[in-house]
Parts: sequence; C-alpha cells; structure tokens
Amino acid sequence: MANPVSCPSSLTGSSDWVHIPTPGDHYSPATGSAVITVIAALARRQTEEGGGTPVVLVSKGTQEGYPPYAAGKTLEGNFPGRPLTLFQKLADVMLGSAAGTRPFTSRLYRQMAQSLPMDFSGVLFVHNQPAAILPLRRLFPQATLVLYAHNDSFGTYSSAETAKFFKAVSLVICCSRFLADVLKKKSPPDGARKIKVLLNGVDTNKFAPVQKDTRPQGTPLKILFVGRMLPEKGPHLLLQAATLLERRRREGLLPPFQVSFVGSSNFNASDPLTRYESSLRKLAFPLGGTVEFHSFAKRDAIPAVYQAADIFVAPSNWDEPFGLTVAEAMSSGLPCIVSKRGGIPEAAAEAALYFTPPNPGQIADHLQSLLTNPQARLIWGERARARALELSWESRFKRLQRIIRENGPSESLESREEFKLKKRVGPTF
Repeated sequence: MANPVSCPSSLTGSSDWVHIPTPGDHYSPATGSAVITVIAALARRQTEEGGGTPVVLVSKGTQEGYPPYAAGKTLEGNFPGRPLTLFQKLADVMLGSAAGTRPFTSRLYRQMAQSLPMDFSGVLFVHNQPAAILPLRRLFPQATLVLYAHNDSFGTYSSAETAKFFKAVSLVICCSRFLADVLKKKSPPDGARKIKVLLNGVDTNKFAPVQKDTRPQGTPLKILFVGRMLPEKGPHLLLQAATLLERRRREGLLPPFQVSFVGSSNFNASDPLTRYESSLRKLAFPLGGTVEFHSFAKRDAIPAVYQAADIFVAPSNWDEPFGLTVAEAMSSGLPCIVSKRGGIPEAAAEAALYFTPPNPGQIADHLQSLLTNPQARLIWGERARARALELSWESRFKRLQRIIRENGPSESLESREEFKLKKRVGPTF
C-alpha cells in the first residue's frame, strides 16, 4: 500500500471520529439516503456539543456538484465512486465464502484508507459494509472499528466469514432491536455481546408541527406517503385503501380527502418511471384528482411536505429495520398509520395506529376513523410528537457516546494485537 497522504489537522487524536458511507454516496442534502441523513445528524450533534468535527470520507469526485452538509468535514478518499460490477460482486461473494476475503470490496477500502494516518486510533464508523472491517482492522489495529448497521448486510456471508468479521470488529451498532436480533442469530456465540442497539433519531426542530390555517369548508384532508416508490415500501397498499375510501366517500360516509405520494424509485427526480411506478399511476387513474404523485424531493424540502399534510401512512410491506419517515412524520405532529413489521413498532411505540400488511382494508378503516374525527387526529398527532421528542438526535448522540465509551476502546484487545502482528509480518489482502 502506498503511504497515506497528508491528513487534515482534525485527525490527530484518539477521540477522532470518521464516518465511511457507501462508496459513491455524496454527503449532501440532495440525497434521500437514510445513511447520509443519520451521519449528518450525528455530525451536527457532535459539533454542537463540543465533541470536535467528525470526518466523512467520500469517494473521489463524489461531491462534485453537491454542496456538502454544513456539519462535519468531508475528506475525499483515493477511491472511485463507481459501484462494483456484477461480476465483481459475485466474485466477492464466492471468494468470501471460500477464503474469507472479498478482494474487490477490500481494495476499495484499502484505497480509501490512504487518506487516513497510518497510526489512526480513533473511532471508524463503517456504514453497512461488513466486508470493509477486515482490511481496515489490518491497517488500523488500534482503531475502534464500528459497523453501523442500517439493514441486514450479512445475507451472502458464510458462517466462517461472519466469524472472522466479529473477531475483527469492535462494535456493531444496529438502528433497531429487531435488526440486532436478526444479526445475533447469525453471529458466533461470543460475537453477540458486540451488538448494541441505537434507535435512529429525528431533528425535532426541523420537523415540527405548524398551526394550520382555518380551512374553507370542503377542503380535502391530505393523506401523505413519503419514500421510495418500491413494492416493499407498500404504496400500492395505500392506493388500494384509497380506492376503498373513495367508495365510502361517494356514499357520504367521509369528508373530501387527497392522497399525496412523494418519492421516486431512487434518489433522483429525473429518473424515468419504473414499471412499478407506472402500475401505480394506472391503479390511481380511476381516482382522478384524489391522488397526486410528486417526484423525489431533496432533504431540505421535506419538512414542508410533512407540514402540509394531515395524516401520514407508512404501508411498508417488508421488515424495515426502522423507518426514518415515521419518525419525521411523528415529529411533525401528524397522526400516523404504520405497518406492524420490522423495526417500525420500535420507532412509533404506542404513538401510532398499526395495521398488519398486506391489508388495505385495515389502512382504510384507520383512515376513516381519523378523517371523520378531528379530535382523534389531534390526540394521535400529540402522541406522535411526544414520541418523537424521545427520539431527538441529542438523546441519540449521547447514547452513542455512552456506547462507545463503555464498550469501544476495551473491546477485542487480544484480537487487535493479533491483527497488529499480522500487519507487520504477514501479507495484506
């Protein structure tokens, strides 16, 4: 490996924190990535609380055209932002299973590491990429290496490869207990103790309730969906519920309403519609103006989207590890109807109405109770806001500090010495 380039003065002590998002992700409000949202929020809290300026390591050329978040210092690593090819991914999976190493992923992170000092001993947060831990442990035996898990990234890992990972990592931080339980089932017996839970948070100042003006009689109440337009996110379930509601409205059982979908298949408003997105519009066509679709919106525009709504629905049809949009909607004071799957119940706790997917009839029934009862909307909105205040990023950052302080530096000291020896006398991969 080439010698690391000179490092910014902020990377000089053991208290330094560095975040590594997925190669190719830009650290900017222009993305809707939950990973980047979490990194930016933690960076802001760390800076505001006098904990220094964390570094966010991005791929070479990634930030071009994307002004970064104000919090944190972006450092451009010496690795390309191009994703791995399908062949490289398949080769990594096969070699990982056979030899316990994923060479293409390892090479990306070794190149990235050239931007850090060789004696780095701070905290290195690797987001969603277990394969990066082994090469980084060899390069930085004294660092506290943390896998920050936003979803289950171990689907293609053999038990032997997983065991190597848990030996090298210092901590695994999961965004929900649901996700932690999934990973514990895959970890070796002595690895489960390294898995910690840190629920995601929400900016309760940015996402805040607003006083809605007195509505002219007959103004439709707005039902909101925010997220990627993918089958697993369940927008079709909300559309099916809207079809049921429209029939009831025509029978005089409901006030006027409108369903607003905000999002695209990816984090790019200019992407062409996918087959699934086209099918949603076909399903919505008989509802006319009752349904509206809006493309992906940048992060700085999202708070106003929630504030313009009356009810939020998260119809997720998969085991979503957390659901940041749920926390944001609750913080905005919206009564929420959410899926009882994955980690969503941990986000919403007792502050939301639940349905079991796929069941559009349950969504429709909950919506009818809220549409026809202003007092119910007020009560559930207040409960949602109170729950969101418990998930402020201030509380999340303090818990993260405590996890690192109580578990990080003393973890895996024996294995660190082993990796340190291998770095000096053995080959790197």
